[in-house]
Amino acid sequence: MKRDLLIALALFITVAAVFSGCGGVSHGGDDESTLPGETTLQGGTTAPGETQTPGGTTARTDDATVSSATAYTPDPGDPLRLTDDIFITEVFSYSGAYVEDGQDEQCDNICAVRLRNDSATHYEYLRFTLETTGGSYSFTVSTLFAGAELTVLCNERSAYTSSEVVSSEVDVVVPWETAPSVHTESLEITYTDGFVNVRNKTEAQLSDVYVYYKAKDDRGWFGGITYRVPFGDIPAGEIVQQRAEHLKLGTTEIVFATYAD
Repeated sequence: MKRDLLIALALFITVAAVFSGCGGVSHGGDDESTLPGETTLQGGTTAPGETQTPGGTTARTDDATVSSATAYTPDPGDPLRLTDDIFITEVFSYSGAYVEDGQDEQCDNICAVRLRNDSATHYEYLRFTLETTGGSYSFTVSTLFAGAELTVLCNERSAYTSSEVVSSEVDVVVPWETAPSVHTESLEITYTDGFVNVRNKTEAQLSDVYVYYKAKDDRGWFGGITYRVPFGDIPAGEIVQQRAEHLKLGTTEIVFATYAD
């Protein structure tokens, strides 16, 4: 029993770290709403420069290059079939910004994969390892919705040279117990480059508000990372604006929000 509790606690800490350490804006204590350039807007007005509601459109692969094989759906038993409904459709080398740690440093010819979730289940967290004839590569994904496609870069930033995949192992897979949502009944979320704005549409204060977003390319989400922006408490009817370093019109998508009543 004690061992099971320790394993459950370790998994919870790991999942929480993926979100909380993923770039975006993260403050501590009473300073959460006092970063330079932040603005709290009163009433039902709109923040200057807002042009888009949740639902980004295009790429987050500026100056990136890939070398890939033809995508396909692996057969049962194929090492590229991670679960019954989550497939690796491509394994390829990638050069460009390394997005997975939020730092966007340049990387060259590292191993990357394309995933497809063919299930009706939303996954909060996925960690897996590929063994190839050229080495071992591990991958971490936060937020993989039903029907989504996603590119994820290997954790090690190791080079890939068209090695054959020998085996795969899923280390952790965590489905969402409740489907994630942007909560349009309670929140109005708008954004422009570098800032996201949330209006509390309800007649009561909402506490511990967070907005989560992911980068996109022309084939789906780009990066296992999910960025998180904290808003703290938002009084009824008010709009709060926060910085979101990686948020850009046309290259990112707000995927869900959370709050406590």
